[in-house]
Amino acid sequence: MAVAAPLFEELFYRGLWLRAVERRWGTGWAVVTSSLVFGLIHFQVYDLPALIGFGLVVAVLAVRTGRLGPAIWAHVAFNLTAVISLLAGMG
Repeated sequence: MAVAAPLFEELFYRGLWLRAVERRWGTGWAVVTSSLVFGLIHFQVYDLPALIGFGLVVAVLAVRTGRLGPAIWAHVAFNLTAVISLLAGMG
């Protein structure tokens, strides 16, 4: 989960969604909408601001580098941190 989900989510949100919106409405709208949809789709109201914020970070990372790899690795690290904190009883 910590690796597979980030791969597929980044392929969709930053690979497909962001690029499609960017072509039609520009980079700003692409970054904002991909981040909002990413946050909302996780259905975690309490964590929504953090999820949208993280979506913004990885969207900007994908745009600035022009590659999905850095966004995928950042997402893997984010998920691993969450898993480790849950296993350690911190979450």
